[in-house]
Amino acid sequence: MNALTYAPALFLHASAGVNPAPTPKSRNLVQMDKVAEFIGDDPDTQRQVFDLCLDLIVTNLPQLRKAMEREDTAAVARLAHRARGSLGMLGLPMLKELGEAIEYGYDELGTVRWHARCEELYQLFVALRQELKERLAA
Repeated sequence: MNALTYAPALFLHASAGVNPAPTPKSRNLVQMDKVAEFIGDDPDTQRQVFDLCLDLIVTNLPQLRKAMEREDTAAVARLAHRARGSLGMLGLPMLKELGEAIEYGYDELGTVRWHARCEELYQLFVALRQELKERLAA
């Protein structure tokens, strides 16, 4: 079961009327039942997939941060789309929700809330990177 909390940076948006979504606190982001459903229960195959996912995250983290800093909404949306497709097999419902909000919700959310969702995605990547490193080290 995932424990949820609010990322400290998101409290900055509270005064602007942003309703931040919960972000993961625990390191149990990967839902192993979903992993087994999507790719099977072979530990070697799972390790290979975790390694590929970790490579994607390590590559995308700096790209996401740069795109966010440049306010390049198209680049952020592409990264969110790629993450949903590539990391979806890890069973992360938050990734689906955040990715869709970022990719399709800019006009509906408005700038401040959309930026908050981008920061949540970045923090999700950070937490997922750590979890995958730990799973691969085990």
